This record gives sequence, structure tokens and C-alpha cells, in this order.
Amino acid sequence: MKNKRISDSWEKIAPTEMVQARMLENILARHAASENQKEKVPAMKRTAPWKLWIPAAACLALALAITVPLLTANDGGGDFDLARSDDALKVSYVNKVPGGRPAAVLTSLTEFALFNQYDTDIFSGTIKEVRNIRASYNGADDYRAIAQIEVGTVYRGNLAAGEVVSTLLPGPVSADTGTEDTDVTSRFAAGTTGIFMPLKYDETSFAEQNGVKLCLLDLAAYGFMDGERFAFLETEDELVFNRAAYPALDGARSLEDVAQYVQAMARHYVSIDVTRLDFASDDYLIFHDAAGLFVYDLNRRQMIRALDLEPIYCNNPDLCDVSVSPDGGTVILRPRFDLELWRLEEDPSLPVGDTMFVYTVADDTVSRADYTEMENPFDRLVWTADVLGGYDKVGYHSFKSVSFDDGTFGWLLTDDMTMGTLKYERGDESYILFQ
Repeated sequence: MKNKRISDSWEKIAPTEMVQARMLENILARHAASENQKEKVPAMKRTAPWKLWIPAAACLALALAITVPLLTANDGGGDFDLARSDDALKVSYVNKVPGGRPAAVLTSLTEFALFNQYDTDIFSGTIKEVRNIRASYNGADDYRAIAQIEVGTVYRGNLAAGEVVSTLLPGPVSADTGTEDTDVTSRFAAGTTGIFMPLKYDETSFAEQNGVKLCLLDLAAYGFMDGERFAFLETEDELVFNRAAYPALDGARSLEDVAQYVQAMARHYVSIDVTRLDFASDDYLIFHDAAGLFVYDLNRRQMIRALDLEPIYCNNPDLCDVSVSPDGGTVILRPRFDLELWRLEEDPSLPVGDTMFVYTVADDTVSRADYTEMENPFDRLVWTADVLGGYDKVGYHSFKSVSFDDGTFGWLLTDDMTMGTLKYERGDESYILFQ
């Protein structure tokens, strides 16, 4: 039982052979998964026709969070309470939509980018309702649709089965509108099952036309990046999705075929956002992610430590603070117990105070203690965006880099967001970390 495993971990944990073997198996499994992807998923040609829908009339700010330009005019009416949006907006449900759509600016995305470039939730589900809407920006009408989707299996994200989420579509639901790049979402219908990859909106997600802003949260909790590549539908007649965007699914004939592929892609990738560089010297490298904490010997070019973080609830990098001593010999891991981690266990006997775990690299042991801030921690981490000259140049680099006295910088880098291509670079030197 998980409670007992964690309770037994409190006083002192020495990684057993079984834990080390499990960590090694985990690493090799993820590496094998990435190799299988490289064999089964050909790289997308840069001249491919699939595109990311960014309306030409919308400002570039949309591309960062939504890329689904939207609609609305709130001139004191409509069917939506547009509390966060400009007063000049109005949005209403409509039964009929006109044909034709404006031209769009298009961007190519590889399969890996479709899963990893945007922080989309991924889940199977059933469309419960879909309705067209008309939005007006000071008289300029734009048409979209809003779907209510009941969640089934969650492959990525914090949704729960049975939850119904409102999702904004990039175009209306109609076979006669001539909408470019919405061939999949235009076929949304109540009762249709599918696998969906929408982006969750926040208060910074907005659309703007004619100097009028719409906060997308006023319409829905989620939205699709485009109407082609972020949904897979199983209709009565066929499996509907953009096959050109997913060459690995060329032979897919059922939603189950898609589910197996999506599950593998959602699990077996390295998001550089959650793979954290913690320490680097001339001799050693320390980093961690959801798989564990790793110590790499740069001289021998091999992994020498792999610590399982699950028993101490540090396997979510966003819920664990990590500090390393200046020599890299000691690592402090501080899980954030105040974020309802223990309430889920329904065991009030477990400690919920400010706890830390001290990992001694040389001995490969972990001990528990009350949290105290590390004195003089490793402090050579800098923002990679500052090193490269802008956030837009970070790409698949780690967000943090290590600054060395000789003027060089060390960072993590992955070619395709998979564990198999994760490497450490410093100057002209490059180290493939899992091979």
C-alpha cells in the first residue's frame, strides 16, 4: 500500500537493488520507446500542407497561447456574460452560419511538436452538445462553435473521467461553410466519440479585432489550436483525423488504434519544461524529472546514480524544490506537502509538516529531516533565454543553464522531446545521457 511505503521511507531510505533495477528498467524502457518512435514515426517534411490556423486579421499575440482567434461583441446583449472582455463585444448562439472564410497564415508542425510544443490536455471522450455562435467586434461578425465534451480516459492533464468541459472550436459546425483547415472540428456532433487535444485557457488567453478584446475564458475553458490536427473522431462511417499530419497512423482504422499511439506519445516524451538541470561541474551533472534524479559522470560518459523519487512524492518537478551543494555531493529535495498531496491518501497519521530529504551522492543514501534552507547552495544556474538572446531562441533547451568561469555555458537539450535524444552540451562537447 502506498501509505505504508511512504511511512517506511520517513526515517531513512537506502536505495535497494530492486529500486535501482526498477529505475534502470524505467530509463531503458523510455529510451526504447523513443527509438521505436524514430523507427515508426517518419519525420514530417517541411513542405507538408498541414498548418496551424492563425487568422491574418488577428494580432500575433494570439499565436502564443491560443492561436484560435475569436470573436465577440458585447454591446450589452447576447447569450454570454463577457465579464473579462471589452464592453463592445457581443456573442450569441445561432442556428445558421454563412459560407466562406478568410485566408489564413499557416505553419508546419511535426508529430513531436504537435504533442509537445503546446501544453495541451489529452483525453478520450464523447461530445454531448455542440452549438454555433456568432461574435461581433464592433460590427465585424465571426462564427465559431462551442462543444461540451464528457471526459473518458485522460492521457495527459488534470481532468477527471466523467467531467464535462466546454471547448471552443476554430470554426462553426457545418458542412456548407467552406471553412479552411477545420475539416475535423466542423464534423463535431452530439454523440460522437473521439480523442481530443485542446489547450486550457487562462486569463491571458484573448482574441482581438477592431481594437476590441475578447477573453476566451468568457466563452469556454478550452480551445483547439486548429480544426485539423488536435482531434480524432470515430463517426458511423469512418475514422476522421488529419492523416497527413500523423504518418505513424496511416494504417489506423479505429479509435483504439489512435488511443494506443496517443498514449505512447503522451507518456514517452521529455518535456524540457519538467526536466530540470540542477548542477554541473567539470566532472559531474545532476538533473531530475518525473522519472527520477540522475547523476552523470562526464569523464566516464555514463550515468552513475538514479534515484527513485516516487516514494517521497518528488516525482512531480513542479511540486518539489531541489537544492544542490556547491560541490554536488549533497542534494536536498523538498516536496510541497501543502498542495493536497496527503489528503488524497486519507491517512491523518502521515506527517504533513515541512519535510526535506537529504540525498548523499557518494553513499547513494537518502535521509529525512525537518526542512532547513541549504547554506550556500550551487548558484551558477542562469536563464537560458538570457544566454541565447531571447525566449524565442530557447527551443528544446533546458530553461536553466550553468555558467562556468571560462565563459562557457552548459545546458540540457533534446532533438525531438524524447528521453533517447536528451543530451548535455557545454561548448563544443556533447554528451548523450541515455544510451
